Amino acid sequence: MRRKNKLIRCLLFLLFVGALGMVANFFTTTFVASELEEKSVLPFGAKTNDSKDDTEYIQRTIDSFKGNNGIVYFPKGVYEIDAIKSLVIPSNLILKFQKGSVLNVIPNNSERYEVIRIHDVQNIKIIGDLEIRGEKDTHTGTSGQWGFGISIRGSKNISVENASIYKNWGDGIYIGSTSNQRYSENITIDNVKLDGNRRQGISIISGKNIKVLNSLITNTHGHPPQGGIDIEPNNNLEVVENILIQNTETNNNTNKGIIVSLKQLKGSNTPVSIKIENSDRIYDGIGIYGIDDTIGTIEIDGVYYLSPQEQIGRPLVDPVNHKSTTITGTAKVNSTIQVIKSNKVIGTSKANIEGAFKTNIPLQNIGDELSVIAIDQNGSTSKPTKIKVHPVNNLKVYRIEGQDRYNTAIEISQNAWTTSNTVILTTGEDFPDALTGGPLAYKEKAPILLTRSKSLTKGTQEEITRLKAKKVIILGSEMAVSGEIESLLKSKGLNVERLGGANRYETASIIAARLSSQKVVIGYGRNFPDILSVSSYAAKNGIPILLTKEDKIPAETKAALKGKNQTLVIGSTGVVGDEVFRALPKPVRYGGANRYETSKAIISGLPVGNTNAFIATGKNFPDALTGSVLAAQYDAPIMLVEPNEIPNVYHDILFSYSAFTILGSTGVVSSKIEEQLQIKLTE
Repeated sequence: MRRKNKLIRCLLFLLFVGALGMVANFFTTTFVASELEEKSVLPFGAKTNDSKDDTEYIQRTIDSFKGNNGIVYFPKGVYEIDAIKSLVIPSNLILKFQKGSVLNVIPNNSERYEVIRIHDVQNIKIIGDLEIRGEKDTHTGTSGQWGFGISIRGSKNISVENASIYKNWGDGIYIGSTSNQRYSENITIDNVKLDGNRRQGISIISGKNIKVLNSLITNTHGHPPQGGIDIEPNNNLEVVENILIQNTETNNNTNKGIIVSLKQLKGSNTPVSIKIENSDRIYDGIGIYGIDDTIGTIEIDGVYYLSPQEQIGRPLVDPVNHKSTTITGTAKVNSTIQVIKSNKVIGTSKANIEGAFKTNIPLQNIGDELSVIAIDQNGSTSKPTKIKVHPVNNLKVYRIEGQDRYNTAIEISQNAWTTSNTVILTTGEDFPDALTGGPLAYKEKAPILLTRSKSLTKGTQEEITRLKAKKVIILGSEMAVSGEIESLLKSKGLNVERLGGANRYETASIIAARLSSQKVVIGYGRNFPDILSVSSYAAKNGIPILLTKEDKIPAETKAALKGKNQTLVIGSTGVVGDEVFRALPKPVRYGGANRYETSKAIISGLPVGNTNAFIATGKNFPDALTGSVLAAQYDAPIMLVEPNEIPNVYHDILFSYSAFTILGSTGVVSSKIEEQLQIKLTE
């Protein structure tokens, strides 16, 4: 009898375990729709095709399931959504959209919103033919970058199928963590179209088992990074594990089609694993950044970039258009790059110590196919990266301007920062202390704002408040930015740090000590143009800037050079003499007969982007200084011009750009320049 009871208990246990498995399978693989209750949103008060806010009525439908699994059905029509309130989705629901059903976002001025909010829940499916129409074009505010179509955070077993998500103030889809759960898990984005969103098509911040399949991401534009898909954790506690991007197309996004930026994972012991298949459909390029201290694998069509499985990986190549005279990208450090067309080498260059390369090529025709290979120092050759020459789209000249230098700095800040923990503050009256601040600002993810030496301008005070800054770093001594300004900032509860020395050389050295690069930029300390021309490149690459005299290296600069192994010397022998040049570690000179030729030498000689160029006056320093951090975000060079004329030295490279951003009002860079640039774009 006891044996029989034991057998019965075992059978019951197995049945229980089997039932659990069936439930788990039900939630983690597929919903059986025929077994679920379906409720339309219309009986709860939602009305299609009118101007009334439908958010509350749709939420009532959702909440009516009271945690039970079921289907929320959206019949064909347009529903007006208050995305600040959001449609908050609980666990175990299907959202089913009939073809022609639209969630239309009501215009707002909020820095952040979520049309559909999926946070700390599990087992959600979005099926049918959802369309989310964002309000980027009708947004009534100017700040913020976090207006999301679908926000998935700290959630598990989520799928989004056959959706179209357009023109949101931030991302089409955001996948990340919450305070309760440090990653989202088992997320599938399949056959989704994302177009014209402002910041990203899709952000993958923290996730495990994430799939982006059969999707199309286009025309992301409005706020950096402006990529198709951005895989970019915010800190080293977040997770990037088993990410698969397959059979997905990206095109005409302002930045790369796929961005992988892992520098915030520094110190993490959790390996990353990213796999990208069908990369030939990523028409606007793949960028991989910040992987030096990262463990794991990044595989792109069978080639590995973060493991020893390949001796030499294929070059990652930026898009090439019919106006391009250079090809840029990244490859194995110090490898030789060859560009090949019809079995003939048409361009050769060398990847630098960061792996970046810039190869000159002749102009190509739309549709031409090029192959790019890397050959390492042992003679091993990579597989070719094949690219097609495409036409240039969305040619445009932008201008960021204020009434004066102080207000232009504010406009630049508002163009790129919604909030910032840190602000760099320096004088707008003279250049020496301010000149070398760009790389530090980029490292701190901070805008550069200007002040008068004796009094903090009202607009700058208000901008610090708008940014919700907690810390202000002042560049320069009290002669440059007075002690009264420092006291005022402290009285407002701000943490204030001053980086200033007895002279410009010491101030530059103090700032340089905050950057870890073994490379250094050095230029003439008695004038500003040469340093401004290189400032965006130095900022983007974390390279400190030091100052020198024409014929002698100051003691402060000499001390700061200890431990450096390479020097980029900016300017001709007329400003940095041969004796100084020979005393520097492994110097390479970028200089010309005047400030404009030096600017051209930097643009042509260093691996800077060739999509957008920032234009600033060569006659004064403030606009180029405060714009250098924004230019670095776009990997764009700074091109110095005369107030009413583009120097002839640039004319052979202007046509290779598809956009220009002018820094400053027509008083410093005239409308005539703007007209000339527009003509160059259409040539």
